Amino acid sequence: LAELPATFLPKIGPKTGRKLEPFGLRTCGDVARAPLSTLQKALGAGKLAADTQARARGQDPSPEGWALQRARKSVGAQCSYGFRARDAANLAELAEKMATQAWERAGRLDVQGRVVKIGVKLWVALKKNQPFDASCKAGVGHGRCEITNATRSWREKGGVAVGSAAAAVVADTGVSFVDVRGLGVSLVLDDAPVVPEAGRITAYFSAAPASPPGPRSP
Repeated sequence: LAELPATFLPKIGPKTGRKLEPFGLRTCGDVARAPLSTLQKALGAGKLAADTQARARGQDPSPEGWALQRARKSVGAQCSYGFRARDAANLAELAEKMATQAWERAGRLDVQGRVVKIGVKLWVALKKNQPFDASCKAGVGHGRCEITNATRSWREKGGVAVGSAAAAVVADTGVSFVDVRGLGVSLVLDDAPVVPEAGRITAYFSAAPASPPGPRSP
């Protein structure tokens, strides 16, 4: 960790990293060894300076520490700003695209096999909004809307049909494409906890070397 750039640390991006450079703080090791007062000059007197130094020293400054995260309940994709559909077919096409993005995300998280429902969320313009005008490109906001939700059970194990299934759920709502100002697609997961392999952690530690390794060969 000591040799990694300071921007490796959480909440220290390129812009914040440039604030550290005038104080000679370029690596995580520099941040760990520096007086806290130096970090506060670079990052301000708030929590960021102390938290950043703690992380550089391998400490977790968050109050929950190593508490387990809650189990994920869904994976999704949505657009709720500047959203307009040209016609009903285009709305179905956009639903398919978002469902595919959500399915790919579920694949990266290794939860595709746990998907049990497909849900859609529609931001529907209230009637007092201006009427839809396909030629108006300046109206990127969605104004005052109400939310319509719908779900459908889904037992497929492949991603080929996920897009058409999401489009079908949108059609089932009966909402006209003219009034849609936002669309979200979510893949709802079952509630079964993911149980780690028995003995995996124990095996990891039992396989660890009894003494630190020697120096690296040149």
